[in-house]
Amino acid sequence: MNINDFARLWKEENALFNMEQSPEFWDSRVEDFQRHVSGGFDTRKDKLLKFLEERNIFNDETQILDIGCGPGRYSSEFAKRAKQVTGIDISSKMIQYAKRNTANKYLNHAYYETVAWESVDLDARGWRKEYDLVFASMSPAISGGDALLKMCEASKGYCFMSGFIERKDEIGDQLYRTICGGEPPRRGNNLYYALNILFLAGYYPEIIYHDTDLEQALTVEQAVETYCTQLRWRKPVSADMQKRIADYLSSVASNGLITEKSQTKLAWIFWTV
Repeated sequence: MNINDFARLWKEENALFNMEQSPEFWDSRVEDFQRHVSGGFDTRKDKLLKFLEERNIFNDETQILDIGCGPGRYSSEFAKRAKQVTGIDISSKMIQYAKRNTANKYLNHAYYETVAWESVDLDARGWRKEYDLVFASMSPAISGGDALLKMCEASKGYCFMSGFIERKDEIGDQLYRTICGGEPPRRGNNLYYALNILFLAGYYPEIIYHDTDLEQALTVEQAVETYCTQLRWRKPVSADMQKRIADYLSSVASNGLITEKSQTKLAWIFWTV
C-alpha cells in the first residue's frame, strides 16, 4: 500500500462519523474544554511537557505552532518556555479563552488567531519551515494525509500529534447502548494511518502509549450537553433523543452529579523533520 491508499482509508473512516468541523460546533464546546484546562487532566499535561523538555525542545529561540489550540491548555504553557507560540483554532471562542488562560506576563510570547488549518497558506504567511515544533494534541484539524504532511512542511525541527487509540466511558458507553442500541463505535485508526503515511514519506516517528484512568464529575445539565455533543459525532441528535438522554442521566445521577470514569489508551507520535 502507498500513501494514497492510507489517505483514502483515513478519509473513508472519517466519513462514517459525523465529523463536525464548523466554528459554531466548537464554540458550543468551549466550556467543556475550559474545564479540562485546570481540571483532572493536569497529570497528562505535565507528562507531555516533561516529555518535550527531555528532548530539549524549549529554549530562548524556540518557535511553536499549536494547531487546534483550543482554550490554550498547552499553548499557555508553551508561552512560558519558548520565544514564541502561535495558536490557531477554528473557534473564535476557544481563541478568546486561550488569550485569557495565557498569563499576562507571557502574552508577548503568544499569538492567537481564529483560522482553520486546512485554509492556511504556508507560503503566504511565511510559515513554511518556520517552526521548531509543530504541535497538534487531540486535534481534529489533523484529519487526513494532506493535513498531516502539511505539519511537516511548517516544521524545521519536530512534529507532535496525539489521539486516543481506545477510550471506554463507564456511563457514556452504557448511555449509548441504552439510547441507540448496540455497542458504541470505536475510532483510533487515524493514528495507524498517520504512522504509515509518515513512514512512507520518509520519516521515522516515535510512538509512546499511555494508559490512563480519568474521572470527572459533571452536573446533570453539563453531562447532557457533553454526551449529546459526543453523540453528534456518530449520528444526529433529535429533541426526543436529547430528552431521553437527560432522563437517563437523571436516573443515574447521585446528589445531582454524574461521575464519569474513563479508561483510555492514548498515543503520542513524535518525529523529526
